[in-house]
Amino acid sequence: KLHGIALNYANIANIANMLDELDSALYYYEKVKVLNIQIGNTLGLIHNHNNIAEVYEKQGKYSDALQNYKKALAFYQEQSMDDGITVSLLNIADIYADIEKYSLAHIYYDSSLNLAIKGGYKNYQINILTNKSNAYYSEENYKKAFDYQEKYHDLADSIFSLKTAEIIADLKLKYEKEKDQARILSLENENLAKELSLRKRTNQRNIYLFSGSGIILIILFLFIFYRNKSRKDKVITDQKIKQLEEEKKLLAARFLVEGQEEERKRIAKDLHDGLGVLLSTAKMQFTTIKDISPENKQLINKATKLLEQATGDVRKISHNMTPGLLFKLGIYEATEDLFDKLNETEELSATIEIKGERSRLLENKEIMLYRVFQEMVNNTLKHAEAKSISLVIKIQKDHLNIEYSDDGKGFNVEEKLQLKSIGLNSIQSRVNFLSGKLKIESKAENGTTYFIEIPIGGKHE
Repeated sequence: KLHGIALNYANIANIANMLDELDSALYYYEKVKVLNIQIGNTLGLIHNHNNIAEVYEKQGKYSDALQNYKKALAFYQEQSMDDGITVSLLNIADIYADIEKYSLAHIYYDSSLNLAIKGGYKNYQINILTNKSNAYYSEENYKKAFDYQEKYHDLADSIFSLKTAEIIADLKLKYEKEKDQARILSLENENLAKELSLRKRTNQRNIYLFSGSGIILIILFLFIFYRNKSRKDKVITDQKIKQLEEEKKLLAARFLVEGQEEERKRIAKDLHDGLGVLLSTAKMQFTTIKDISPENKQLINKATKLLEQATGDVRKISHNMTPGLLFKLGIYEATEDLFDKLNETEELSATIEIKGERSRLLENKEIMLYRVFQEMVNNTLKHAEAKSISLVIKIQKDHLNIEYSDDGKGFNVEEKLQLKSIGLNSIQSRVNFLSGKLKIESKAENGTTYFIEIPIGGKHE
């Protein structure tokens, strides 16, 4: 009687567990545990420990889940039940993987895998290989994750091939039996008319042939389908690993660019607040000395002019590294100021046109965009020998269209990219930082044009 009650409670608990009514499931599993202790059903008690552990695992109570799985493991080890030991080791390994104790997880995975191989439990081997691969993937060891995923696919293919061979053998046996029955039937009816007997045998053979061919074709289709699916899963895994590697590279580049900007700010501040102040103070001292020592006035005036020039150069370098106008008024005004200063020289004509409604962007976007403009101008000034440059910025709803061109001597774009030109790589890395697109068109003696598209989702508040 108690055994039947325990069985009913276990069924109720199992249904609650499947419906994710976990508190209700635990309540009935506890009743099952009490009844199994009363009737001395040790095996039922151990199975119940596994069920309780599964519920605790769903609730995220990993310590309680581990305790119950380990009780089950101890019983299976006492009884030398290898299949139970294999499953228990796998369950414990999964818990350690869930709580990111990967070294312990792999110890249990390996123990479970060794037993599964020893016992020939191929279905268990498939589960262990899959879970071990997922654990390596979670701890970002993508090489080992890929290796165990390959082992899983190889094992799955071998199991499928074995099952396919068994099915074909069974079908062949049935086919031979049916052929034998057909022969017996034909012998029993050999007194019938020869034409009728021949027709029946021909029809039967055709039926067997078409049926057997159809079944074999279905089996071959299933084999090809699952093999292609396995290859597709492998390709998807490779793509995920490559995607993660690309994301890591992009993140590293982002940190590098941000670090460069922070270093620029620090150096500009040191120049302005440190060296700039020292130069201004020195200039004031020379002015005082000039009044005290008029006989050295000419020399002092010359030194004062050199100090003024040095102060101006420091101010210019500091401005180029972190232009104050960029932070005060924004990218568009700072860029216009940059082109106005270019026009102060007689050697170069610089034009800028900004179309659309202006609004501030996020600070890091404005800084990166300004660096792109600076780098393009620097490339023109250093290498192009151009007489004129132009910049057109079209402000769209969600992106900027930028076209920068000069009439310089141009260059071979593919060759420069292969040589990893510092200037072009600097522009490309900053455009990547801004999640933008870059296209460069240039030919010898035909000038250079940069086409850039930058998304502007984030706006400055």
